[in-house]
Amino acid sequence: YYTIGDQPDFIKEFLKDAVPYSFYIKGNLKKYKDDFTYFLKLFNFYLEYFDRECPQVILYKKENYKEEFTIPCYSTDSTNFPETINANKIDFTILETLSIAHRTEDSRLQFIFYFQVLEYCTYYFLDTNIKKELNNILKRPDINSKSREYSRNILENLQEHYNKYRNDSDKMEKIISEYITYDDIILELLENSDYFCSDIEFDGGLVIKKLFNKPEDIEASNDNLLSIIRRNIEKIRNVLVHLREQRENKVILPTPDNDKKLLPYLFIIKRVAEKIAIQYE
Repeated sequence: YYTIGDQPDFIKEFLKDAVPYSFYIKGNLKKYKDDFTYFLKLFNFYLEYFDRECPQVILYKKENYKEEFTIPCYSTDSTNFPETINANKIDFTILETLSIAHRTEDSRLQFIFYFQVLEYCTYYFLDTNIKKELNNILKRPDINSKSREYSRNILENLQEHYNKYRNDSDKMEKIISEYITYDDIILELLENSDYFCSDIEFDGGLVIKKLFNKPEDIEASNDNLLSIIRRNIEKIRNVLVHLREQRENKVILPTPDNDKKLLPYLFIIKRVAEKIAIQYE
């Protein structure tokens, strides 16, 4: 407002009818010393509680975590972007969820949306062998005349599947092992190798153990590591959704530092969700 005369014409036009307001808060604020963050968040809460469109006090968040991360990208410039893409159809629900995840700026929400893609695919997942057996049954020319017999076979196959994968974690483990290889995510690991070579402690106490002792170990690893990565991803997601880790009672507080610390694992879950989305039927 005070520098409006120095702004471009489109800013002047946009703010031509804007009027600045200020207000004062009176009371004994000495106990807050130099940090009014909690008080102002509480103040904002009650402003919106009584007036949903009430202006809010803007709080500029401080970042203490200084490490910068590289965004893993298959094409770093126009020269290595593919001239043609062999595109496949993607389930509409999955595509919509990926689209909103791509548009969301909050890293915590992005993580949850990408995990929802994994959950969706996991829910409808059938073991490849069982799926093949069911397709074979449905293609048999005498299925109409022997419907009772074939129905029994279908139920037995499905029962075997659900007995084998009783919980969502087991099914997610299986779907990741079927659709993802270690090579699919090695770029995400290599681009931020130092991050994965040390324990990550989030504000709130949750600790994710390191995957490697040194960066050189990344290229020497294999598909066996996928299970550990899957467990870490699931652990992070559970804390983001439920605000605590079930056994350890640790949390990932919604701080700017934690948003940053999430990024390397966000890059991994994003790649995993996209890879599965492309192949999922």
